[in-house]
Formats: sequence, C-alpha cells, structure tokens
Amino acid sequence: MLSGPITRDEMRSTTAQAGKPRPPRPVLAKPVKGRRSRERFPTALRGLMEERRLSYRQLAYKTHLSAGYLNHLTKGSRPVPADQVLESLAHALHVEPDFFLEYRLRKLADVLSDAPDLADALYGVLLCEAPVTPSLAELLEESALEEAEDDQSNVVRL
Repeated sequence: MLSGPITRDEMRSTTAQAGKPRPPRPVLAKPVKGRRSRERFPTALRGLMEERRLSYRQLAYKTHLSAGYLNHLTKGSRPVPADQVLESLAHALHVEPDFFLEYRLRKLADVLSDAPDLADALYGVLLCEAPVTPSLAELLEESALEEAEDDQSNVVRL
C-alpha cells in the first residue's frame, strides 16, 4: 500500500523499474509556409485537428475559444470566423493563416476592392472568358509590386 502522495522522483523510479518506455514527447512544428488547404474551412479545421491529434478542449485551451464553438466550426453550423480568430487558430495549429481558403478569399477581396480596374478585368477573364490583355497583365504586375512593397514596409528592422 502507498502512504501519502507519490513524488515525481518516485514516479520516475517506478516507471524506470517497470521497464516501460516513456512515450515520446510531441515535437512542436514551426508554421509551414506555403501550405494551403483547398478544402472549405470546417473540413480544413477538422483535418488539422486530427493531424495534430488535438481534441476540442485542447484546441480551446490554446486559442481561448470554447470547445463547443470549435465543435460548431468543424460541423459547419457556424459561419467562418473573423480573420483574427482564423489567425489564432492557425497559430495554435502551427500553420499560416493563409492555410485556410476563406482567409485567402478575404484577402483577395480586400485587394480587389482597392483596385476596381483589376476587379473588372479579372471578372471578364474568369467569368466572361475574355482574353488576358496586356493591360490586365500590367495591372496584375503593379498589384504584385505594391503588395511586395507593403510586405517590406511591415517588416520590423532590428
């Protein structure tokens, strides 16, 4: 019989004496850049949780969201959350926020709302089968350059 609580040292010696191998500690992965899901949000979230072997409660602890809310998100019974929540989920799941398709779509909508000419041209190409004109190629290039400049201006210099 045991007398009183077991100390950590006693636990370690008991485990070592029993000859049981210790389970491997999980290795925290760094966010993988460039990895993107083609699945809709509920399926992508559920897939990441399964891949990381996280329960609703464990993810809730990491994100400060409720386990019930996370369950609703994976079932698709709640709308895709705001970007700030997507960023929190991505951080907890060790992916970049742009892993989620809906996050990327929102970012595209933001860019296109600031560039109506580009939006009109893309609409024509994507939905009306119009050819890609040199002016559209130029607009795309300008937009990419502006995005790169914005990214560089957001970098903190040490």
